[in-house]
Amino acid sequence: MPNPGRPISLEGRVAIVTGGGRGLGRAHALALAAAGARVVVVDTGEALDGGSGEQGVAAAVVEEIRGAGGEAIASTEAVGSTKAAETLVATALDAYGRLDVLVNNAGISRTCLSRSSTTRSGSGSSPCISAAPSRAREPRSAR
Repeated sequence: MPNPGRPISLEGRVAIVTGGGRGLGRAHALALAAAGARVVVVDTGEALDGGSGEQGVAAAVVEEIRGAGGEAIASTEAVGSTKAAETLVATALDAYGRLDVLVNNAGISRTCLSRSSTTRSGSGSSPCISAAPSRAREPRSAR
């Protein structure tokens, strides 16, 4: 049982945080990095209403993590398709050689709501959740 008085160490672990540029996703990315995880901060920068937003939000969180002594990389990959999710998982594996944590915090924009669920993943679950386990289980030599 974890000791509530001792912080959890995620040293050597790798996390992907979708929607990591703002709000709860940003808080998740910063907390994971503070606990020692290397973090892939994913955010398209899309505005909450589905319009164009700030493309640098993921990069800003990465700079904040690095400024505090952590390791992180940014991605602006949209996670609305299986192919995009596989690319994102491959980014983490290529950069850090492993994937331990997936915080699937990306918001749903109006543009995403207008598409059918079969366009996104076909299974009714998030493309990231579908892509992460299969890619993370592959031997590194197969990547």
